[in-house]
Amino acid sequence: MLETTREVVDHFADTGSTSGFIESVGRGFCYEITHAVRDLVRDSRGGEVRVEMTVAADLFEEVHTESHSLEFSPADYPILERAGNVLAATSRPQRVTVLGSVTLLERPNPGRPGLIRLDVLAGTAARKMRVRLNAEDYDLAMDAHRDNMALKITGRQEIEGRYYWLYAPEQIELIPMEIVEGNAGSPSSEQHPLF
Repeated sequence: MLETTREVVDHFADTGSTSGFIESVGRGFCYEITHAVRDLVRDSRGGEVRVEMTVAADLFEEVHTESHSLEFSPADYPILERAGNVLAATSRPQRVTVLGSVTLLERPNPGRPGLIRLDVLAGTAARKMRVRLNAEDYDLAMDAHRDNMALKITGRQEIEGRYYWLYAPEQIELIPMEIVEGNAGSPSSEQHPLF
């Protein structure tokens, strides 16, 4: 988690891009870690963070300790603050319409609701999103996966832990990939015929 934080801060310092803030959520980057490290370096000459982790395959084996050390400085403070603001804003529920390809289908019993994962193509900063669907909509997702079509869904986006979820899904449509790829260069979602 701290290594990811160091990478995200360095990426922003090098590029000025905030994309790494959201993209790194799946690797443990979160509002809480930005807040903790920010407090560490505020009004200081810098802070070294050392993490020790004890690893053992079972209780009867010899314990192996791994130590990791990373440094953060006051120069990182404004970047951490900006990252925290971005993460706080995106963690609030948002109504979004996403377009994505179905890359995971999970349904314990045929004819029942199921879970899908989308690789997001448009509509949100999330790269992947999980959606619980009723039986009928799950069948549509299966069709999308089988026929290599995109799925367009409107719902309430939330972040839980490391994952983006889309709740209360509605207005589910299958979109041919040729149309998606043909519109990939649209300058804005307002001009994008898919939205």
